[in-house]
Amino acid sequence: MAFIRSNDEMKTCLQLSCDFVPQLDYGTDFVLVYGAGRPDFPDRIRQYREQGYKIVAMTGIAWGAYQSYLYGEYDGTSHEDESQQDRSGNIIWHGERIPYIAPTVEFADYITEALKPAVDAGVDGLCLEEPEFFDRAGYSEAFKREFRNYYRREWVAPHTSPEARSDAARLKAYLYKRTIERVCASLRSYSMKKYGRRLPVYIATHSLLNYTMWKIVSPESLLRGINDVDGYIAQIWTGTARTPNWYDGEFAERTFETGLLEYGIMEGLAAGRDMSMYLLHDPIEDNPNFGWDDYRKNYYEVVTASLLCPGSDKFEVCPWPNRIINNKYPAGAEDATYIPADYRASLSAVFQALGDVPASEDDEKLRVGIFMDDSEMFHRGLADTEIIGEPDLRTGTVLPDTPEEVEEYRKLIGMDPDDPLREKLLKAFKASSAFPSFFGPAMSLLKFGLKLKPVPMDLCLDAPQTLDEFHALVLTYDFIDPPSPGVDAVIAAWVKRGGTLVYVGKRDRSEAAERLFALLGVDFAAGVQRAGSGIAAYYDFDPAEISLSHAASAAFRKFTAQAMAAGGKFWNYKNHFTQRRGNYLAAAVMKGSITDRPLEITGTYADIFSVDLDVVTEKTVRPGETALLYDIDAIREEAAIVATGTRVYSFDCSGSSASLDVRAAEGFLCRMRIKLPFVPTEATASDADGNSIPVGTVWDGRSGTVLLRFDSKARKISIA
Repeated sequence: MAFIRSNDEMKTCLQLSCDFVPQLDYGTDFVLVYGAGRPDFPDRIRQYREQGYKIVAMTGIAWGAYQSYLYGEYDGTSHEDESQQDRSGNIIWHGERIPYIAPTVEFADYITEALKPAVDAGVDGLCLEEPEFFDRAGYSEAFKREFRNYYRREWVAPHTSPEARSDAARLKAYLYKRTIERVCASLRSYSMKKYGRRLPVYIATHSLLNYTMWKIVSPESLLRGINDVDGYIAQIWTGTARTPNWYDGEFAERTFETGLLEYGIMEGLAAGRDMSMYLLHDPIEDNPNFGWDDYRKNYYEVVTASLLCPGSDKFEVCPWPNRIINNKYPAGAEDATYIPADYRASLSAVFQALGDVPASEDDEKLRVGIFMDDSEMFHRGLADTEIIGEPDLRTGTVLPDTPEEVEEYRKLIGMDPDDPLREKLLKAFKASSAFPSFFGPAMSLLKFGLKLKPVPMDLCLDAPQTLDEFHALVLTYDFIDPPSPGVDAVIAAWVKRGGTLVYVGKRDRSEAAERLFALLGVDFAAGVQRAGSGIAAYYDFDPAEISLSHAASAAFRKFTAQAMAAGGKFWNYKNHFTQRRGNYLAAAVMKGSITDRPLEITGTYADIFSVDLDVVTEKTVRPGETALLYDIDAIREEAAIVATGTRVYSFDCSGSSASLDVRAAEGFLCRMRIKLPFVPTEATASDADGNSIPVGTVWDGRSGTVLLRFDSKARKISIA
């Protein structure tokens, strides 16, 4: 029955570093208990297990409370020189006395020992979080030693040339791959040898798209080669997805669209392998300076974006729920408030819906991808210092472009092509956090209803069959180094079998593209050409400049549509996406598209994003809005749970009576909507001690459903 499942399914989780408190008892299948090495770690594991949760022990792989290791208490040796450092010798900090680590073999062994108590405590899995090496780092003594070992030559300062920066970045990715590989293999061997138990291990990581924008190097595709990794947590939330980008000459946040692309590239990380992929959302974000209306709107956008990636049905529903319940926002503002009651109730219903929503086939019949590759992380920050200065090195942050930089980049829109400063400014623009070489082509297509899915280029080598799900693929070598000559051969073979390739980039800047078109057997020239049974289309334009004007976006969009039509695939522009997942319907309508018309949805639905799980027969979704609906008309049973803010353990209905056992986080007015074959006259509830709990009921005759309202309790409640 819907909503009733065993924790063994491991579909939903929370991430917590605090003791168990009833206000955070959201009824997920498992809890990511954070903070290996802390003295209270085993006790916190015990607390959550006693509450019925499965346990996955989680710790940072690039940062954490590892002072005993850094300052010599652990092994009598100082490891302070393993802190990530920039070219000025400044340590890159995550928090007070918590630096980011340039990981050594000794650090990997320390993390292994720190996690053994969790294995001894019988956890159901381990999770290593955020393997991150900053682009501006690479100057510590530990990194220099690793450089000499890896390259068999002397260290070269990363800022001295593009080649030096790329070499340093590739080493950074390798070091975290080595660390994860060593830690995972050691702990799984320890668990199997000591307890005869296979230990699942997960990696929590931001998307390749976000790390590229924020100028952070991470292993990403290298993770696919680690056999001891069982899955990933896609760390995508408002804080990553709201990073501004350029589209039609405007620099702005586009949370839904960016989130959709981020989740898409993370799905690609697991493509072709039997891997678990958990999609994360956060009802707020790390930046505490926004208000609740902002947090709520962006949260719904990110949740909807994840549901539009229908292959994944596992979710981290919330990291750090304690900061949502216990803090006031905007931080420090006179009008700062705790979480509004209606938002808290809505979150509980969304959390439970995420545990119920199934995976499904993609409703979009036109499958189009855009290639990405880890190499795009290796070329960031190469701005010309005479124009902008070196992004991020100057500010020491990973924040988006400053207003001053944005105004400088805006000059490109009207600048004379022959202006000698234009090429330097364009170089700086491409190196900016906005990542216009990707978003130029991507956003121009996505905004007009082409659900573009990022494709990791390494799939061409280790899972080439995954390309066959796509009708068309977009490629530029403007920000990618092909990982192997074999990649071009796979792409060429896919085109000749009937695929449509749209390549975008300046002809005079891409020897790699010339080699690809030679393999395709067609002239290296602009235009749409047939190659075997497929289409090879070359668009001679700088991909970054597509983002600078409406005319440039429209021209590339038109060219792409023509190329697809030549291959027999026709794209009808639209301003929205919808996706069915079982009885759920997710929808989003975009601004800046072909029309400002809203999407009208008719039927009988429960509105999951509304506080009372409202029954609607006509739902209007306007540009910039999202929706998550439950299709009541699709229910085949006489009685069923439609939506709920509680975990449901049992539900029985016979004749003119029904009963449920439920449990929820304490401290809010819980809502449930239930379909019944009769009109209830009353409802009663009591806890295990026999304490009575008032229940309000509202019958909706149109849908044959009843809305229950009652005070939530972090213990089982029986309702009849």
